[in-house]
Amino acid sequence: MIHDFGFGYGIDNFEHHFSSAEELETFRPDYIKLDSAFTLNLNDNQRTDALASITRTAGNLSIITIATGIESTEQRSQLADLGIDAFQGFAVQEVRTSKRL
Repeated sequence: MIHDFGFGYGIDNFEHHFSSAEELETFRPDYIKLDSAFTLNLNDNQRTDALASITRTAGNLSIITIATGIESTEQRSQLADLGIDAFQGFAVQEVRTSKRL
């Protein structure tokens, strides 16, 4: 219904509040932001397999995936290899204070 009026929406902290492909199909958000706790510890095969599955499902549904809490270029590269579309975190852009804006 939201899309019928020309609006879009996303799900923040995916894997914390929502966690299944069925929910992605039901709600069809424009984007999902993956919870930062889920994008850490990429040496865990179960975690990377789950991330790859989520990004494949999201991609098949034309849903953009955004990884949050990116702290290093290595982490960003690993997530890009898993099919993540966009990134948010210190390794992407330095935090700015109001004086620097």
